[in-house]
Amino acid sequence: MIIFQAGGPSDVTLVKDQDIIFQQVASNEGNGYDAATGRFTCSVPGIYSFSLQHCVDRDRYSSVAIVKNGSRLMAGVAHGDQWWPCATVQAYVRLEAGEQVWARATWESYLHDDAERTNAFSGVLIRRGN
Repeated sequence: MIIFQAGGPSDVTLVKDQDIIFQQVASNEGNGYDAATGRFTCSVPGIYSFSLQHCVDRDRYSSVAIVKNGSRLMAGVAHGDQWWPCATVQAYVRLEAGEQVWARATWESYLHDDAERTNAFSGVLIRRGN
């Protein structure tokens, strides 16, 4: 089984095209996720599902994407108009061994994390093979 989930960062401002590193690893079966770089490296070819939850503070924005080898797969924006919302971006993708997937800010962004809101990046192999 290949699956990972990592949380964080908290109360951080990101610049456009900055990679988001989730250092609080909750699970990492298959050891594909690297908490030092924030990148998942595929070791088993197949179809994967990735999810990115991003939370913002009041009067702040986050604009983020899930990327594969540097190319955007799926993106989303959250705006804390009168509350501290979270939004989720999800992508399904076929990966070959050695390809990488990670999260990136697509614009200047602010991520907020507290007891009620969690920034998180996760992925799971849903079908082996090409």
